[in-house]
Amino acid sequence: MTDPLALGIGVAVVCTFGLVALLALRHREQPGAVPFVVLTALLAVMAGVVALGRAGILADVRGEFAIFVPFVFASLAWLVLAFEYTGRGPVMTIRRTAALGGFGVAVIGITVFGLVVPEWLFSVWVLVVNVFQFALVAAAGYGAILVARSAISYGDLPLSGSLVLTTAGGGLTAITIVQLFVPAVPLETGFDALQALLAGTAVLLLLAQVRYRVFETGPSAGHLARETVLDEMSASVAITDRDGQVIDLNQTAERTFDVDRSEALGEPIDDAFGIDPDSTDSQPTTIETSDGRREFVVDRLPLTSHGGDPIGRAVLLRDVTDRRTHEQRLEVLNRVLRHNLRNDLDAVRGFAEALERDDETVEPAALAERIHATASEVAELGTALRRAERFLARETVDSEPVDVIGIARRVAADVEARYPGASVAVSAPDSEPELRLRTDRHVLETVLEETVENAVEHNDAADPRVDLGIRRESFGVAIDVADDGPGIPDQERTVLLEGTETPLRHGSGVGLWLVYWGVTRLGGDLEFRENDPRGSVVSIRIPGPSFTGVRE
Repeated sequence: MTDPLALGIGVAVVCTFGLVALLALRHREQPGAVPFVVLTALLAVMAGVVALGRAGILADVRGEFAIFVPFVFASLAWLVLAFEYTGRGPVMTIRRTAALGGFGVAVIGITVFGLVVPEWLFSVWVLVVNVFQFALVAAAGYGAILVARSAISYGDLPLSGSLVLTTAGGGLTAITIVQLFVPAVPLETGFDALQALLAGTAVLLLLAQVRYRVFETGPSAGHLARETVLDEMSASVAITDRDGQVIDLNQTAERTFDVDRSEALGEPIDDAFGIDPDSTDSQPTTIETSDGRREFVVDRLPLTSHGGDPIGRAVLLRDVTDRRTHEQRLEVLNRVLRHNLRNDLDAVRGFAEALERDDETVEPAALAERIHATASEVAELGTALRRAERFLARETVDSEPVDVIGIARRVAADVEARYPGASVAVSAPDSEPELRLRTDRHVLETVLEETVENAVEHNDAADPRVDLGIRRESFGVAIDVADDGPGIPDQERTVLLEGTETPLRHGSGVGLWLVYWGVTRLGGDLEFRENDPRGSVVSIRIPGPSFTGVRE
């Protein structure tokens, strides 16, 4: 027999959901509004089926199935609503929404399969269906937690309206649980409970729309916006807890240090990045990256709770390698203009004045030769500066497989051709007739050419000799350029290794600086040591995957 009161209540609940959906349609451009409309429409269908069930029109398994289908998709629609409204979940693209819809279809299919499942497979079916249906309960509960946390903990959303939405989500979770137990209780009892919960949810959603205007106040992008900004930062950012263990990374840090966020979580930051979280040193520090050794300024920002208690740190790593190179270039250019060039021009002027005086004690040919030599040095200095300018003007380095041994041999042949009497030998392990490295061909060739040429030019031996020793290392390739000259002065080494020139302490040329800048751009390392029995050794270490292959 039909119960008019039950039917009337059901119609009222359905109409309330319909009104809520129409109100939300006005704000369909706002995040979360469309899944909100879908949710209320599905809840309206459920309310209608429950009303028919209480009225005795659908009082069998058809009623259970007619409730179950919209209930599954309502739970998923609520999860999408929570993701979009709070901004704390993944961006709901068409593909992801379709995937959730596919999950809903799978839940329905697996549940319906229980009507025909063979007895020998029944226990497995029970396990599988429980897992899927528990996932629905978790989805509804998780959506409610997201909305509540965004309003309370992060302050991203209007508090009152968000708490009303959270309560409605809690009602949906309760509906989910009741729905799972409908087959285990008398159908009338289950329908009564569902109608009461649906009626309460309808009132809450109507309040959220009419009283608190949850879509008119503009839902915030919330935590997802903060994460997006963090990931878009050019600097690497790591968040640590009180004990200095990594609890989050941005995408720049993952790319720069070639680490996976899931693998880095829980590791001490000094292991993950090689930095001391407690250091107060404000000077740039050299850190190994996926592109080799780079210089970073590390800022350590304390994180505190609302009560002011320390809870961790935000570690900001800014790559200043290119900026430091630019500063060094200005220092070198300033020194060249103020010191080298001025001294050379003063010398030329002095020689010219001696010629003008027609001093019999001065040989014109000797002065002309000195003027010519000094002018040649100035021209070479200008050429070196132009080469450095072109070299450093390249914004990026190319990465391609290059034959390091082949490049070294070409450089050796070119230097021997320009400097008769010089001998440049290339040696490598017999087991490796060629050694390939993925790096920038032009930069590597320039570095080797400048290093070898510098070793020959400043060699006081009658027949200068330079040896290039090439070997494979775990980090990439090491190249030792050894000569038998007077060696590199300590001041030159110190200036290069510290990376700074001053009026009282500076280098004498540009060639070694060009080597230093090139090695830095390749992410490598430069070292100097004494040669035995005489001379110096410049060790160039270039990182990158090395391998053997067919020579180009």
